[in-house]
Amino acid sequence: MKKLLATVLLCVSAFSLKANVDGYFMLSIFSPGQLPVPMTHLYGGRITVFYGECQELFGLDLGGVGRVRERMYGAQLGVGHFVGTDASGLQLGLIEFVESELYGCQIGLWNDVAGTMQGAQFGVFGDTFSFAGAQFNAVNLTRESAGLQLGVYNQAFRFSGLQLGLVNWTSTLSGCQIGLVNVSSWHKCPVLPFVNVRW
Repeated sequence: MKKLLATVLLCVSAFSLKANVDGYFMLSIFSPGQLPVPMTHLYGGRITVFYGECQELFGLDLGGVGRVRERMYGAQLGVGHFVGTDASGLQLGLIEFVESELYGCQIGLWNDVAGTMQGAQFGVFGDTFSFAGAQFNAVNLTRESAGLQLGVYNQAFRFSGLQLGLVNWTSTLSGCQIGLVNVSSWHKCPVLPFVNVRW
């Protein structure tokens, strides 16, 4: 009888954990070894030892590698962070990735926004599809941008603003390049040393 009662209580507990998709705190050693389950929408915080997953995060994410399947609003501090759609706030770690849009700041060795970014990146390597703001990485890559790129190598297919680095490259420029080598490949004089200004 005691074994049957214990089994029933265990099944009810497991079902209630699966049914509860809202939570305020998550502790994750390695997903799925975490409480609550990865489908949880978190409104509070998560501590991750190695790897943790949640559906959405509104709050603070601390520790190892954290994955948010959908949206993140808040701050992620740790080894690395991956957001499946949009993020607003701060990502700080070694590898930082946002699949769609970022409004805020990434600080890491490798910063990547597959969609659009409004804000700033700081690190060794930074890549965005498009941005309005600033990239402060050793290597800065973007397709379309408006703002500032400061690094050793700066690249943008369409750029409006200031590129400041040893090598600056763009197809079309509306602004200024300051560096040892400045390339705006669709202009009559595509390579200029030191300063290149186009409007």
